[in-house]
Amino acid sequence: MLLPISLLFFLTAASELGTHPPDPQQALVPGIIDFGTNEKRDVLSAPTRVGVGEDFEMKITTFGGGCDSEGDTSVVILATGAAVMVYDLTVATHPRVICPAVVKRMPHTVTLRFEKPGEALIQIWGRRVGPEAPLFGVPAVLEHRVTIK
Repeated sequence: MLLPISLLFFLTAASELGTHPPDPQQALVPGIIDFGTNEKRDVLSAPTRVGVGEDFEMKITTFGGGCDSEGDTSVVILATGAAVMVYDLTVATHPRVICPAVVKRMPHTVTLRFEKPGEALIQIWGRRVGPEAPLFGVPAVLEHRVTIK
């Protein structure tokens, strides 16, 4: 069950993960993977079939603005799949920060491998922003299934 990971995901983003933000004015935040308007296309690129014990790449694109840059990814391998958390960096840490009005696409790549045949469920954890979401967004999960032969 991945419910505890959602809590861990946002607690980790609020503290420190992997690479520390190089600037104390930057914050590590869950990456935007959903704009809340069915704009999820081109967010995820991964094979649907892989061999047992074969490394494969999964590419995840997050979105941001002029104050944002690519952050870390974190992977938890589970018996039946994996959870991938994507993070980005932002200097927009308070309302007085003015950011250029651009939309950036930030690539994240992870390498995965499964050792048992069957179907693996990969969940990509990030956040959704949009008109009905709070200012900083809400947790969002994309799912991808891979057949391991």
